[in-house]
Amino acid sequence: NNFVQNGNFESGTPPGSDESICFAEHWCGIWPKNQFSTGDYYNLLSGPIWGPNVMLFPAEQEKVGGFWCRMQQSQSEWREGIMNELKMPLPAQSGKYNIKFRLACILGSFGQPILDIFGVNTTGLATATPPITGSFPLNENLFQNATPVRLASYPLPATCDEFFKTVTLEFDAGILQDDITHLFFTRSDDIQNQIGGTYLVIDEVCLQLKEGVGIEEYGQSPGFTLYPNPTDENVVIALNGPQYSDASAIRFLDVSGKVVYQQSLNHRTELSLSISSLPKGFYVVQVLSGNKVLGIRKLVRG
Repeated sequence: NNFVQNGNFESGTPPGSDESICFAEHWCGIWPKNQFSTGDYYNLLSGPIWGPNVMLFPAEQEKVGGFWCRMQQSQSEWREGIMNELKMPLPAQSGKYNIKFRLACILGSFGQPILDIFGVNTTGLATATPPITGSFPLNENLFQNATPVRLASYPLPATCDEFFKTVTLEFDAGILQDDITHLFFTRSDDIQNQIGGTYLVIDEVCLQLKEGVGIEEYGQSPGFTLYPNPTDENVVIALNGPQYSDASAIRFLDVSGKVVYQQSLNHRTELSLSISSLPKGFYVVQVLSGNKVLGIRKLVRG
């Protein structure tokens, strides 16, 4: 399940001009356009970008997002990025994730450009404060009421060219203090003392829970196991240890904190439950003794 909405940029109509990323559904700039640069939205099948010599291959990537990944310390007009509204919040402390996308570089590159990917908990797209300069404020200080967290970095190799290549990066949601609702791509702050950049074109953005990673690794409740995790239908709950001798029930909460399912244990230490009636998403599973929580795990219903 992809957290990114419209990751292939196919929903929307590119207008054939730059500063147009907001025409792609669920995408926009990081900050409002106004007099500031944001990002672009193109259809490669409509012809070259910026003139007859700027081609991307294969053109069958069709609709794509693009922006300058460029550090110009004093020029805010070259500071750009694109932002996506996630399908649902990605919970903190919920496991390891892959961010996968197709990437091409055009118009050449200079210096040592680095792409950074951030997660942030905010309301709406293009809600950051427009940058004052090309290097201030830092990415983590762009939002007044939220603190973006850098999820991954990708130094652009010298071999990055007009041919699309697949990039896969990984992050651990253990670094998050809060759920994230939006993802954004922009140039890194790590090149403060350098000047470097290229124009990036991105497509097929996918953010998924990494396969084979059990959420139980990230809890503080030894002896409480859920498997398989993620699951699409059935889950086995196993309790092992004297700390669960008084356990009386299992309770499921959705990401809003609402109780969506509860089951008495009746002195059982292992049971199999069908959760096919629950909507896909993340759930907190609690082991209860009366109103006391004995253990907690996060479960993904895929």
